[in-house]
Amino acid sequence: MFTVTPSAQKVLKAAVQEEETDSDLLIRLKHSAEDPLRLEFELDTQQDNDTVFTDADGTEILIIESTLAEDLDTMILDFQGTGDEAGFSLTRAEPDA
Repeated sequence: MFTVTPSAQKVLKAAVQEEETDSDLLIRLKHSAEDPLRLEFELDTQQDNDTVFTDADGTEILIIESTLAEDLDTMILDFQGTGDEAGFSLTRAEPDA
């Protein structure tokens, strides 16, 4: 199952709350148009084929097109670091023993 860590949830939620122009906007994780092997974030509205991720409070924070969500099934989205060294990371979850 694709997992969004609490630290990543906090950053995504803050980014969504900063965007006051349209309350329907969420952060979308998608393939980069320039390089399909890379992923990027953008503000977007939810579509019918999206998987929606919520934080611990039930606030919608991230949308991913369903087929991409399936591809990321065993991945963990995290946010680490501070200042210029801060950023998101995507790692594969350790298999259950």
